[in-house]
Parts: sequence; structure tokens; C-alpha cells
Amino acid sequence: MDDHDTAEPTASACFAEALASFEEAVSHAPLHGPAWAGRSIALGRMGLVDEAVQCGEVAVSVAPEQVGSWVALGRALLQRERLDDARASMEHALQVEDTDPDALALRALVLLEAGEDEDAAEAWDVAMRARIERLRWLLGDDWDGRFEEALEEVRDDLAAAPEDADLLTRRGSILWSYGRCLDELASARQELAERPADPMAWHELAGALFALARYEESADAARRCTEIDPREDLGWSSLGLALCLLDRPAEALAAYERAREIDPGYSGYWHYCAEVLEELGREDEAQTAYATAMDLAAAEEDPPPV
Repeated sequence: MDDHDTAEPTASACFAEALASFEEAVSHAPLHGPAWAGRSIALGRMGLVDEAVQCGEVAVSVAPEQVGSWVALGRALLQRERLDDARASMEHALQVEDTDPDALALRALVLLEAGEDEDAAEAWDVAMRARIERLRWLLGDDWDGRFEEALEEVRDDLAAAPEDADLLTRRGSILWSYGRCLDELASARQELAERPADPMAWHELAGALFALARYEESADAARRCTEIDPREDLGWSSLGLALCLLDRPAEALAAYERAREIDPGYSGYWHYCAEVLEELGREDEAQTAYATAMDLAAAEEDPPPV
């Protein structure tokens, strides 16, 4: 994919360009941990699992202090069906940064592979929320639909410094995120076509649309999830998140409160309610909800969500 193209690229084109960008970064800076980590994940996505494991091991050796190194190795090990080793890498990643979206997503994948489906679903929900902050870091605070614009900006920066490993890695990361969002949307649509009455298929579509900043469509998909199964708390949670980004806090609070009614023991729903209550100026209620979230989180295995 060329940065000047106006048509929306395919996921495969984004992944191929991302890998090329990571490889160029490594060629200029052989000890650049994030570039090795990015290369590992891109290779894994292309099915080159042994190479992905090797690059992940290099990333960990040159930059063990960076969460992305452990995430890359963990994902590759999971693809190699080395679940125990992948879990160890995941634990290292969360020790480095327990709010990193990729580390949280790796945790969800490990739980899923271990057969802990319910915990995996909740972990994925937390990871999706943390991913918002990652997209804002990559694309800027007003990141809605800015993938192409962000690529144009980094292309201009690279014109002045074509061998800058940080810029090349940033370009690779943007391309990777863009490709992943497009890929997830295509997969969600395919799943929905096969399981149109499955509430979780609508939940997955809501998440894929949300990642591309298509909030109205995301809210519609989440709402459809709750219509099919009014007891699906993840659907209500996804609806609340989309409504927050649509600047409809009162409606978002109602959705979050419904999720909390269904699963009152999950700290995340108290936390999300507290954030919206604070935005609505209901400070006393917000502080009570925050306190409850922290109490519940203390009894849980996981830290409270970001």
C-alpha cells in the first residue's frame, strides 16, 4: 500500500507494508527492541511462526524492559502451541506494564487457549478499552478515521530522516493497527453472516466497528446484541462505550448500569459507571462507585481496568 493511495487498503496490504517497515528499522538499528517486536508479530500474522519466535527472542534479549518485547514473544509462543511459555511471557509483560493493551490482549488469548472462555471474554473487553489509548498515542487525540492522515504525517517525517528507526517503527505500528482493525471487521462480518442470531457475533462486530471509530454503527451492533440477549453484560458494556464516544453520557450510564446489574461483582462496571457519573457532575455517586470498584478489584486476580 502506498501512503498516497486514496482507496481504503486491504488488511493484507497493511500487514505486508508494516513488516517491510519493521525490517527496514532493524536494518538501520539492529538493537531496536520495538522494531524486532513488531517484526515478530508481523511474521506471526503471516504464518511464519518459527521466525516470529526467533524475532521475539531477540526483542526480549535487546529490550527486556519493554512490554512489547514480551508481548511479541508470547504471541509467537502461543502460535507455536507452547501455552506454558506463552503464559510466562504474558506474566512478564504485565509485570512491566499491567495496563498495556497488547499485554491485556495476550492475557485474553492465553485464557482462551486454556479453555477459560468467560475470563477470556472479560479480559478482551478490558483490552479493547485500553486499546483506545494506544490508538490515541499512535494517531493523536482526535484519532477518528486518521489512519491515512497519520501515515501521511509519518511519511513526511521520514522524508527528512529516512533511516530513523523510531519513525520506521511508528509507521509499521500504524500500518499494523490499521490492518488489524480492517481484518477484525472482515472477520466479524463473516462470523455474523454465519451466526446472525448469536449475540456475541454482534458484540464482536460492535468492537470491530468501534476500533475504526465508527461509533454509531458500533452502538447499533451492541444494541442488537442486547436485544437478542438482554442478559449479555458485554453487549451493554460495549453499548456504553460507544455512547460515551458519541458524547451521550446519560445513555452511556444507563447501559453501564444495566451491565452492572447483570454482573455486580465485576469491578470494571463500577469503574465505568464512576467515570460517566463524574462526567455528569454527580461527584458523590462517582466517588462511591470508584470506592466499590477498588474494593472489588482488590478481591479479584486482575488489577482494575484503565
